[in-house]
Amino acid sequence: MLIYEVNIKISNSIYDRYIEWLEEHVKEMLTLDHFKEAKIFKTENQNNETEEICVHYVCKSRQNLQTYFDTQAQSMRAEGTDAFQNQYEIHRRILIET
Repeated sequence: MLIYEVNIKISNSIYDRYIEWLEEHVKEMLTLDHFKEAKIFKTENQNNETEEICVHYVCKSRQNLQTYFDTQAQSMRAEGTDAFQNQYEIHRRILIET
């Protein structure tokens, strides 16, 4: 199993709008034929100013993920950047089941 993990730290002031946008974004990602499924998690957080969200996309294959990176990632990421500008931090990683 291969998981593309996206961790998002977001200001509480835009959390509700961001989650609404993110749910639609994830649905759109699943139409791209590179991913089998996705789940959105809210992490336990002691910080009153931010929320942390983790999205797991289960990839069909490493090649599918690479195709996404090469052909669609930039435009998909731009949607969030355009809508929310500098109000969040994102860290991404790839998890490989052993």
